[in-house]
Formats: sequence, structure tokens, C-alpha cells
Amino acid sequence: MPQFVHEGVASHFEVWEEGESTSMPLILLHGFMQSGSTWDTVALQLSIKRPVVTFDFVGHGQSDCPDDPLFYRMESVVETLNAFLDHLHDHWFKESKQFAVLGYSMGGRIALSFALEHPDHIKSLILESAGLGPQTFEQQQAFEQRDAFLVERLESSTLQEFVDYWEGLPLFATQKNLPPAVQGKIRKGRLQNNLKALKLTVQGTGQHVMRDLSQQVANLPFPLLYIAGTQDENYADLARSFERNLAYSFEANFEANSSVSSALIDAGHNTHLENGESFCRHVDKFLGAE
Repeated sequence: MPQFVHEGVASHFEVWEEGESTSMPLILLHGFMQSGSTWDTVALQLSIKRPVVTFDFVGHGQSDCPDDPLFYRMESVVETLNAFLDHLHDHWFKESKQFAVLGYSMGGRIALSFALEHPDHIKSLILESAGLGPQTFEQQQAFEQRDAFLVERLESSTLQEFVDYWEGLPLFATQKNLPPAVQGKIRKGRLQNNLKALKLTVQGTGQHVMRDLSQQVANLPFPLLYIAGTQDENYADLARSFERNLAYSFEANFEANSSVSSALIDAGHNTHLENGESFCRHVDKFLGAE
């Protein structure tokens, strides 16, 4: 079982290599209450053309769940990811100092924050159903209130009660259309979480800790693809406005080197889970264009 240890905390990861490809490795970053196993099906498909690496964030999956809140802060998570990519370069992919990074939901927010702090490690970036931070004072207040509510709920619930609440959110309604075996696997994974680690995750990397990154995205020095599901109203709207708004930014800022594109997939919030075939097709097309 491969592990990476940084500042005394062990993080679990998996490397998928189906062939002898020398293409750029792709790093897959999971969402809240998930682990690297959420990518299993698409990782198998995507690894046909390139090495794929899945990574369990602190407090998730098979990674450690330390009690110290500092390990769950966005800055700490970003620096751990930076050290992990250094580790991959030194011990796994010596020819690759840069990587393609794909993050879903919480993993997308972390991936974007990481890309802004350590752009030299990024060859291309894919965000799946990920927020860009609050763009108004009202949005900031809403994020703070929602995350405070989640913390309170985590403190007052059993793990099963919180999973029941989480699965009942409108955001995940489309997942009820998945085959029962798939739904069962998802629920089993959620029930393997640690309540305290989940609380510390919300406090450290919840949407309320993000600043507005929408303008900085226009100046990224590498290609970016934004993916959302057509049945996920808020993020679908973001995807539709994403390319249009950034195209305007590029016209106004001729120094921008990034190319930006978006893709809408027939799915809900978790496009890679609900429509993996279409998801992989868009990712392969985007990465093949480099």
C-alpha cells in the first residue's frame, strides 16, 4: 500500500499505469467525504493513455486523521500536495516535474488554490463542479453560514445520521438514479469517514475559507477545462459563464497565456460518477490537445 509521509502525517495514494505511455501523469483529487477510490472506474479508463495517480486527502480514505486542526487548513493541504508532487517526481516519474491535475468539488477548490500557489508544478488543470470562491459579500456570508451549520451538524450527529442528511441534499438527488450496487458502494465509503476529521475538513477547507479566485483564473499560465453536469444548476450556470467571461478577460489582458474551455455533461454534480464515459471523453480530448 503506497504511502507518502509529510510532517508526520501519512497520505495514501494509488498509481494506475495500464500501458507504457510516456504521457504527462494525471493527478485525481476527490471531494468531501470521498477518497481516491471514487475515481476507480474512470482511473482505469484514463490510465490507458497516461499514468494516473489518486490521492487521499488528510482525514479521508486511508490517509491519517490527525487531531491537530492545522493539518486541515487550506494552506497546509496545498503544501502537502506540493510535497507529494515533488515525491512523485523524485520517486515515480523522474521525467515529469509538471502534472495534469483534476479536482472534483472540494478537490477542485484545493486544486485551484494549489495551481495559483505552485503554477510551476501544473501542465494543465481540470476543475469538475468546483467553486471559484465567493464573488459578493452576500455569497461569503452564505458560505460561512452553511459551513457553520455543517460543523454543528457533525458535532451533534452520529456518522450514519450525517450521511443520511448528506445523501438527502438536492445536490446529490441525481445519484439516486445510479444502479443500487453503485449507490451502496458510495454509501459504504461515506460511512467509513471520521466525524472529527470531517468537521476539521469543513473548518479548514470549506468554501468559506476561499477568496474570490474568478479573476485570477483568467491569468493562469496553462490550459484549463471546467466540467459541470447539466442537471447541476448552479455549476452548470458557472460553466456556461466561465468560458464567456474569461474570453472577455483575455481580450482585455493580452498577457494571459492560458486557454480556457468548458464542458457540460449529462449528469448531476458528480459527472465522473454519473456519466463516466462522457467525462473520460472530454478529459482525453482536452489532455490530448496539449
